[in-house]
Amino acid sequence: MHTSFPFLRLIAVRVLLTAFAVFFTTVVHAQEVLRLSWPTRHASPPPEAGAQSAVYLPLLRASVARLPESGVVTLALTQSSALGLSEAEAAQIGELVSRRYAAIAASPVFKTVPSTLAYCLSETRPARGLALLYRPARTTAQTPVIVFLHGYGGAFLWYQHQLAEWFPDHIILCPAYGLDPSDISPAYLAECLAAASAQLKHPLAPPTLIGLSAGGFGATRAYAARPAPWRRLVVMAAYPPDDAFRAWPKSARSSWLVGEIEYYVKDGGFAAYSKSLAARSAHHEGVVIPKAGHFFLLTHPRETQRALRRWLQ
Repeated sequence: MHTSFPFLRLIAVRVLLTAFAVFFTTVVHAQEVLRLSWPTRHASPPPEAGAQSAVYLPLLRASVARLPESGVVTLALTQSSALGLSEAEAAQIGELVSRRYAAIAASPVFKTVPSTLAYCLSETRPARGLALLYRPARTTAQTPVIVFLHGYGGAFLWYQHQLAEWFPDHIILCPAYGLDPSDISPAYLAECLAAASAQLKHPLAPPTLIGLSAGGFGATRAYAARPAPWRRLVVMAAYPPDDAFRAWPKSARSSWLVGEIEYYVKDGGFAAYSKSLAARSAHHEGVVIPKAGHFFLLTHPRETQRALRRWLQ
């Protein structure tokens, strides 16, 4: 009879230790956003004040040191013509972005994360790469990974915040690459993944590469050049640039999300691209969001989330 008590005590101690370990791991490794930096020769060259940016680039450079990112974005949206927006569209996008930054300010995970806009606006080619890494409470080599490549204008914090809200159990890596990441170096992305793996102290699962707008062009080029590291390519608000289209790998697994009123959708170009890529790929899917334009990530979040969730999970 008495011989069972030491055994029961041992079981109880083990249960308590296990519970403590789970609790301690959760407390120490809560959700957080980390700033990654690594030496590189593949960073973006400094942005030039071309047709798109001539109006607001000097003003943005002067503002990033004085204003929070939300203020810089609001300032940029006042230059609606430079962004290709009507005043009404800029007002709508401005309101939606303001709500997103208000949510960031209220988030215990994101409210103290520093902006990367000054890096994107650098006047010289940086000697170090930069990315923000969102990690869930616990990660392993099996935790799903998203690499998100920002659109024209810089790596805005609200991109990552929205993705983390939708996919809180994913590792979400957001490299910063100048103002225009349409020609991002695949080597820069490889360095970014290596830096994330070193920070997390475990290998990464094959990532899904997501690109938005100009980042969609860059992600498509990077994927076409080196498809092997990636689980899948997801492109939003963009179509395949000609050089990537010509070199499209047969092994490609890609998904494309566009707005119905985009010019390249209305003129039939996107449908033609989709038909060709479907015939030349291991897997291809193109989805058109009805009544949506270029900024459907903000204006049509439910449809965007539904498509991404199906492709990622």
